[in-house]
Amino acid sequence: MRILIITYSFAPAITPRAFRWAAIAEYWVKQGHNVDVICAWMPSRPRNEVYNGINVYRVGRVLTEIMQRHSPKTSVYLNNDINSKEIISTSLNQVKSSFLVTCVKWLHNNTWKKAYWPDYACLWYFPALKKAKQLFLMNKYDGMVTISHPFTGHLIGLSVKKSYHQMPWLVDIGDPFSFLENTPVNNNRLYNTLNYFYERKVLNGASTISVTTDATLKRYAELFPESTIKIHVIPPLISSEESLLAEDFLFPIDEKIRLVFVGTLYKSIRNPDFLLQLYNKLLQTKVSEQLELHFFGNINDCQSCFEPYKKLYGKKIFLHGSVNRIKAIKAMKEADILINIGNDTSYQLPSKVVEYVSTGKPILNIVKTNKDSSVAFFKSYPVIINILENVTMLETERFDKLIDFIENSSHIEVSILKDWLDSFRIETIAATYERILKCSN
Repeated sequence: MRILIITYSFAPAITPRAFRWAAIAEYWVKQGHNVDVICAWMPSRPRNEVYNGINVYRVGRVLTEIMQRHSPKTSVYLNNDINSKEIISTSLNQVKSSFLVTCVKWLHNNTWKKAYWPDYACLWYFPALKKAKQLFLMNKYDGMVTISHPFTGHLIGLSVKKSYHQMPWLVDIGDPFSFLENTPVNNNRLYNTLNYFYERKVLNGASTISVTTDATLKRYAELFPESTIKIHVIPPLISSEESLLAEDFLFPIDEKIRLVFVGTLYKSIRNPDFLLQLYNKLLQTKVSEQLELHFFGNINDCQSCFEPYKKLYGKKIFLHGSVNRIKAIKAMKEADILINIGNDTSYQLPSKVVEYVSTGKPILNIVKTNKDSSVAFFKSYPVIINILENVTMLETERFDKLIDFIENSSHIEVSILKDWLDSFRIETIAATYERILKCSN
């Protein structure tokens, strides 16, 4: 097969969709398929390149890149030496004191962000569509895959499909578009009706559709019942571990109990406030001396959540900022306890939850509701404690159970979970995508 993938983010970008689709594309290439990818240009990357056997065409994004260079940095980075207790000189206070950064952020939030549609990638639509049309004139494709978010990629697919009616088109939905209420991708007041109209057009035009959870499928079936028959659930993907074998340890071998969160924080859907309160209370218990709390990933607009705990930086709380995928996976594998902060919705499941389970490590799962998608996902996992996010939790016997969980839980052998984990491996995931793409022809 010759397949065209249209995705804003692609390797080596550090995003869930980039990780997922780079792995799938590489696997397809190894299976003998020809894969072309249209994605957004990245600084220091060539416009056209062969990346692990994949023909990658990077287009657009020049203006976006200029804006991002002047956007505020929202993470506190530690010295690369993870044993160091020193924090880099660029602190949160210095970041916030930058007048230029403040002005650019204000202008962005109050002008461009309120006007763009369908999302931040809208300017990429035109060069990406132009490249897609060029490639279709040069090649005969057996299928096309468009990926969200951002939703802009699906609009490119919709436009291409008008000229190539018979070509199978797979719409892969990482995050919903029109009903993403807690973190809307555009000005919902202005564009709500338009969002639903175009998501319906994309779903109707698609040959086949994939989502990552049953709850997402259920929500789409409620809102777009005419497309239900085309929707398939394809779960998150486990990373390959081969590249980790020769790496050094991130953490020293000692008696510390390291609690590790890997992922991106947001005030609206993945807020660290309760975790930090919980951890602060744990520091008043018998396990205090052993505890360390590590965050790997961007903290975005949550910097104010950490400010009351600044005295703990480099001692009890470590903010590592955005890291490459290898370091993120190593952090998971070397953690004593992994932490998940659930989303506020039942239809969004962080891709990292499968990575967490694949380590066999104990997991502390903090959720706002028992309907959180992560509660259902972790249901059969043997070493999990679900903590419902509320202040009374800090005063109850559940807190004592948490201390016992931290002190006494041990990791389990991954071989015990082998059969369950097989459904999340690249062989299964890639084969499922290939099957539904072929069957939609």
